[in-house]
Amino acid sequence: MVDLPTDIISQILSRIPMKSLFRFRCVAKLWCCIIDHPFFAYMHLSQCNEEHNMLLLIPYPTYRQKKLSFRLVEERGRNMKANKNSITEFDLNHCVLLSSCNGLVCIQYENKQSYVLLNPLRTDFLELPKATIKADYPEPVIVTCGFGFDASTSAYKVVRVVCRIENLTSRVIVHRVGTSSWREDLTPTIEVHRVDTSSWRENLTSRVEVHRVGTSSWREIGEVPPHPVEGKPVFAHGFLHWLVNPFRRESEGMIVSFHIGTEKFQWTPHPKVDATYTVLFQLVDMKGNLGMVDLSSKTNIDIWVQKDYKNKEWVRQYRIDIRAPCGRSNIEHIQVIGLWENGEILLKFNDGFFIYSPKTGLRYNNGLGLESDSPTGLHSHRGSLISIPKVTAAC
Repeated sequence: MVDLPTDIISQILSRIPMKSLFRFRCVAKLWCCIIDHPFFAYMHLSQCNEEHNMLLLIPYPTYRQKKLSFRLVEERGRNMKANKNSITEFDLNHCVLLSSCNGLVCIQYENKQSYVLLNPLRTDFLELPKATIKADYPEPVIVTCGFGFDASTSAYKVVRVVCRIENLTSRVIVHRVGTSSWREDLTPTIEVHRVDTSSWRENLTSRVEVHRVGTSSWREIGEVPPHPVEGKPVFAHGFLHWLVNPFRRESEGMIVSFHIGTEKFQWTPHPKVDATYTVLFQLVDMKGNLGMVDLSSKTNIDIWVQKDYKNKEWVRQYRIDIRAPCGRSNIEHIQVIGLWENGEILLKFNDGFFIYSPKTGLRYNNGLGLESDSPTGLHSHRGSLISIPKVTAAC
């Protein structure tokens, strides 16, 4: 390949798997320059759609272990095992992974106003300016943060939503077993069955700020979500998506979406499911597509994928029979991690994992072969060559 034109070498390298490319950077200076170029990183990301997702195990810092580390999880035989050696480590305290996009991840550390971007497969690290909207109100606050990419301007943005609960009020509704109705009670006893939070919405105040990666500040926007949002959003097709809690019964939907380019909120329709409790549903990244997990059935888990995003059409792509391996009693504790190799779905259940293959069904994996008391997270990750310093230099 020495005598080939540079553009031909780039085309060939863009079709090579990620793990091999990191080794090829050491072959020659020319190859290293090609692989590290921002344009090549985006070309590889767009052309290698068939490349398998990687699984990243994240042992979070503790009083013993002060570093945030990332480890690859690989399949050995029919079991998953985490590598003992970290692929990279960062000096971050009290941190949590919030959102990911194009192989980059956004992490919150120390408090709800400090954020950092990093690429787990490189040593790239960028501390963002401190957020400006305070999250230390006397009243309770809900803070959620998402990270996405605007393809029209090649800009990465971090979106932060702060929802303040002012003068929180609620109504207590009581039903005495054996009677035919519910009654409002100002002195609740152990008979209380549910709390009506319909009056909360009037006392919620949301503020939104956006940071464009490469700039030196955050800016507050006038746009606010049509319903309070919380939890980790999923980025797909230029939008960040949050699952509303509790579900809206109106026709608009139960998913609030934020367009990274226009910086506008909107409702996104959901699959036609008949359930009320958000705990039985999850949003998940299905390799660039928005997915929704339905845990409301007693016998199976359904995973819907919105492949036609323009027309908002959902397709039920997976139905996983759960009766035999894990029963029904704690189905709400099941977490769908996401896609892995060969279209397999990874599910976490208590201390173990299930791997579902459309061809072979469901199999159990007991742990990851690591003895550690530190809190960990397991994530389905699509790696990339994108260099954060070169992203900021292009702004």
